[in-house]
Amino acid sequence: MSGLMQRISTAIVFVIIVLVGIFGGLKAFLALSFLIAVFCGVELLGILHPRDQAFSLRRFLGIVMSISPIIYIVLTQNDIITLSPGESIAFLTLTCFILFVIELFVHSDEPFTSIGASILILIYVGLPLSLLAHMAYNLEVYDPLFILSLFLFTWVTDSGAFFIGSWFGKHKLFERISPKKTIEGFIGGFVVAIIVGYLYSYISESLTPFHWMTLAGTIAITASIGDLIESMLKRSHNIKDSGAWLPGHGGFLDRFDGFLFSLPFAYAVIHLLP
Repeated sequence: MSGLMQRISTAIVFVIIVLVGIFGGLKAFLALSFLIAVFCGVELLGILHPRDQAFSLRRFLGIVMSISPIIYIVLTQNDIITLSPGESIAFLTLTCFILFVIELFVHSDEPFTSIGASILILIYVGLPLSLLAHMAYNLEVYDPLFILSLFLFTWVTDSGAFFIGSWFGKHKLFERISPKKTIEGFIGGFVVAIIVGYLYSYISESLTPFHWMTLAGTIAITASIGDLIESMLKRSHNIKDSGAWLPGHGGFLDRFDGFLFSLPFAYAVIHLLP
C-alpha cells in the first residue's frame, strides 16, 4: 500500500471511530474519551520516560493518571460520589503524593523523572479530557453536534493552516520548533475556523453565531499552540512521531495534541461568555 493510500485509509477508519463515538450517545462518547486518554497517556509516558525494569508499573500508573479524572467526572455527575471543591483538591493532591510514595519502593535512577511524567500525563491528558466529559454531561440533553464542533474546529484549523501555509507561507512561525509552520498558515487556519464556526450556526442552534465563531477562533489559536508544544516535546526527545498506532499519521498524541490543549480554553469560553 502506498504512503498516500495508507494515510487515507487510516484517516477514514479514524474519522468513523470518532463519529461513532460522538453520535452513539453519551456512553459511547465516554468510551471514546477513555480510548483517547489511554493511548495518549501511554504514548506520552513512552516519550518522557525510558523503558526500565519498572516500565510496566509506570505504564499502569500513566493509564491511571490519564483516565482517573474522567472517572471522577462520571462518578460525580451520576451522584455516585459527592465531593466539595476542597475535598476534590485534597483527593487530587493525595493522588499525586502517592506517586512519591510508590517511587520509594521502585528501583529507579530517575525517580523524579517518573513522578514528573505521571503528573504531566494527568495535566496534559487526563484533566483536559475530564473537562470534555464535564461539558458533555452539563448539556441539558447530550448534544453530539456540540461535541463534534470541538473536534471539527481543530481539524479545519489544521487543514486550513496546512493548505494556506503550503500555498502562501513565507514567514516562519516558530522555526526552531517546527520549521514548516508559517505565520500565513497560522492566520489561514484561524480564518478557516472562524468561517466554519459561522456556518456551523446554521447546523446547530445551541449557540449563537457570535458564540460559535468565538469558540472556533479560540480553538484555532489554542490548538495551533498545542501543536507547537507537542512539536517542542518531540524535538526535545529527538523523535518524529509520538507513536505508530495510526499508520501514516503517527500516534494518537500527534492527532490530538492541539485538541487536548484547546479543551480548557473551550471550556472557559462556554462557561464565561454571556
